[in-house]
Amino acid sequence: MVTFEEAKTIAENQIPAHHSLVTIIEKPYGWYFFSQSKEYIKSGDFRLMEVGSGGFLVEKKAGQIISFGSVYSVEKDLKIYEAGLAYKSYDLIIKKVRNLNLAIILLKKLSMTFVEPEPAHGVEWKIPKQFNEKQLKEILQNLPHTFNNQRFYFRCEEFEAMKNSNVLDYELKINKF
Repeated sequence: MVTFEEAKTIAENQIPAHHSLVTIIEKPYGWYFFSQSKEYIKSGDFRLMEVGSGGFLVEKKAGQIISFGSVYSVEKDLKIYEAGLAYKSYDLIIKKVRNLNLAIILLKKLSMTFVEPEPAHGVEWKIPKQFNEKQLKEILQNLPHTFNNQRFYFRCEEFEAMKNSNVLDYELKINKF
């Protein structure tokens, strides 16, 4: 377990030298930190405020840092974390389908992708493509199936809808690489 002082040291080492910590929110699982430029803090001049950077969480369990973007509010980022969807990449393992048509609709909303390397002009291109309905239907006919390296941070509501539908039995594994 990480103490608050250890978490604060981790946080201070994470931010740029010209920043100071300005917000600290304690949760049972860690501390949310947000920083801002020292010049803005000192002067209050909005022209010196740095924007476009979300905060980050230092987990109490092992001091791991979970960085957030600037798209969502702190409350939403913490909700996404609490839903288990704040890590960068997951393997979604589908084990059972109760309603094929609804499962396809729900999985399509997750905007999951795959990569098929395509050689062209001496270069191997790896451009992500989204699964279409036909592909999902074929995949769901032969279970279990793992959708590797998926990102759900921007699909929190869609993932919650899938979870609450009880249409699929699945396992979600965090990729920590």
